[in-house]
Amino acid sequence: MADFTVVELKAEGRSARLERSGQQVARWVPTSALHRNIGALIVRIGAYSTEQTLLDPLAKSLLQYLRLLVTDDFVRLVSLRTEEELRRLWSENHAAYSHVIFVGHGRSDAIAVGNDWMTAGQLSEVLEEPNPEAKVVLSACCETGRRDFSAAISGSRACAAFIAPFGTVHGAVASQSFQTFFAVHFLDGRTTTVAFNQAAQSVPGAASFRLWRGGRLARS
Repeated sequence: MADFTVVELKAEGRSARLERSGQQVARWVPTSALHRNIGALIVRIGAYSTEQTLLDPLAKSLLQYLRLLVTDDFVRLVSLRTEEELRRLWSENHAAYSHVIFVGHGRSDAIAVGNDWMTAGQLSEVLEEPNPEAKVVLSACCETGRRDFSAAISGSRACAAFIAPFGTVHGAVASQSFQTFFAVHFLDGRTTTVAFNQAAQSVPGAASFRLWRGGRLARS
């Protein structure tokens, strides 16, 4: 990953000429390969019984991998256990991040927050409250790729795309899938859809992920 400045656009904004440290890149670059204001926020939502054996290792594996892709200034891991903590985190920090990863436990219509459950509608309300730019949201929470949860969260104005497992998913599989997604998305400069497709092809076993946009299933 490297920082560049766009100095010229052509073909209706589909190609760009870049500059870095006063030196222009020789060739035109597709704007689909460029990412603006990159930032990845990993939100580990606690569950006492599985924090040390599942949630912490999964969240930390994603953190360390993303630190290899982008500098520490562009990635952050936050651990929390309550909706109030999530609201405060989001209201104060949402502008710094383009991609958000939720690590926790889930079911087809909600994610676990402490000893309670937060539905997609409730989560959407939290994410929309500061009226942020739409984010790419990924969930490692089991079953959150099903319609009850995914249609609602992906239809939120705070969500540009939503990626999540359809059924239960092993922590190692979730980590590998998301690492592949970010490698293709950030390193290869591919779109969210292309990166999802390539990551989906690499998932071992019977695990299945879904990509949702605007309340509709986009890829499976």
